[in-house]
Amino acid sequence: FFTDAGGAATADFVAKWNGAAWSGIGSDGAGGGAVAPTTDTPAPAVFSLAVSGTDLYVGGVFSDVAGIVAADSLVKWNGSAWSALGSGSCNTGCGAIAGPAAVYALAVSGTDLYVGGAFTDVAEGVGSPRDNVVKWNGSTWSALGSNGTGDGALGAPVYALAVVGTDLYVGGDFYDAADIATADRIALWDGAAWHAMGSGGPDGGAISGDVKALAASPSGADLYVGGEFWDTAGIATADYLSLWGPPVVVGRPDGRIRLGAGAYVGNNVYNTTASGQSRTGSALRGHTIIFGILIQNDGTDADTFTVKATGASTTKYSIRYYRGTTEITTDVVAGTYATSSLAVGTSFSITAKILVKSSATVGSRVTRLVTLTSVADSAKRDAVKLIGKRSS
Repeated sequence: FFTDAGGAATADFVAKWNGAAWSGIGSDGAGGGAVAPTTDTPAPAVFSLAVSGTDLYVGGVFSDVAGIVAADSLVKWNGSAWSALGSGSCNTGCGAIAGPAAVYALAVSGTDLYVGGAFTDVAEGVGSPRDNVVKWNGSTWSALGSNGTGDGALGAPVYALAVVGTDLYVGGDFYDAADIATADRIALWDGAAWHAMGSGGPDGGAISGDVKALAASPSGADLYVGGEFWDTAGIATADYLSLWGPPVVVGRPDGRIRLGAGAYVGNNVYNTTASGQSRTGSALRGHTIIFGILIQNDGTDADTFTVKATGASTTKYSIRYYRGTTEITTDVVAGTYATSSLAVGTSFSITAKILVKSSATVGSRVTRLVTLTSVADSAKRDAVKLIGKRSS
C-alpha cells in the first residue's frame, strides 16, 4: 500500500531493494510507478510476488499497469518491461483477471504459475470454472477442477499457496473444495484431483477459520499453516499456527532377557530400571552363566538401537557380550554398540556370559543393567538386568 519507497518517485506499491538503495520497477510513463495510485475503490495494492527465473510476477488489486490495458490484478516484469498474462473477454478491454478482483497468492511450479485470490471466470465469460484459483502455463489459463455444477472447485477466496513437488496446497476461506465435505479452508490439488487434509474441526474439515499463510519445509515433508483458526483437527494447542505432515514415527525398544534356554521376560514392559525385566543365574567357580537378550522394535517405523551395559567393577566375575560368535564387549560397555536397522516388529539378539572366577566367594554377585536406546529418539529407552552369583 506504499508509495515512493526510499524517496524513489517510481517505487509505488512494488519496489526493488538492491542491498543499498530502493528503486522503482518500471513506471507509468508520467513519473510515477507502474502500479499507479488511483481514487478507485478498493485502492491499489500489491499482495503477492513470485519469481520464476528472471521473471517477476506481481498480484494484487490494480489496473492498467504501465498503461497496459489488460495488465489488471496480475502482471509480469521480465527485467525490462511489464506485460499482461492473457486477456479477458470484456468489450472495453481488460485483463484475464478482471475487476473487481484481487490476487492474494502466487506459487511457481516449473513453468506453471498458480494464482489464488478473489476472482471469477478468468479469461472467460460467465460460467467459466476458473474461479479463485487457476493455472497459467505461460500462454493459456486453465481451471483446477470444478464443483461439478459449472463453477470452480473453490467457491470463496484463496489467500495462500504452496507447491511441494507436483502437489499444490491451497488455503483460504472456502468450504467443500470440489464438493468434498471435509475440504474446508485448506485442500490439496495433486494435478488431477482435490483432496481434503484431515478432519475434526467444527465444520468437518480440520481448520476452523481462514488460512492466510502456507510454507513447506525444505524436504517438503512438512507444511506449516498460519491463519485465523484454533483447535486444528481438534488439537487444543493448534491455534493460529499448525503443522501438517507425516506423524512422528520412531522406533521403541522392547528389551527381553532369559537365563540359558529359558523363557524371555519383559515383553511389552518398558522402563529404565529393568523392573520386571531381569534374570538371575548361578554357577560354580570356573563355570559360565549365559543370558540371552532380545531387542525388539515396538515403534512405528524402522530404527536402530544402541546397547550400553553398566555396573560396578568386579574382580570376581568376568562379563562378556557377543553377537553370535563375535565379541562386542568393548562397544557394549562404551555404549557405542548399535543393532542393525530393525523394521517394526523385528528383533535383534545378543548374548551375555558371566564367568564365575576362582576368587568369587559364596554369596557374592555381579549385576549389569543393559540399556537400549532409540537412535531416532533418545527419549525412547528400555532396560534389562542380568545378575550372576556363585553357587555354594
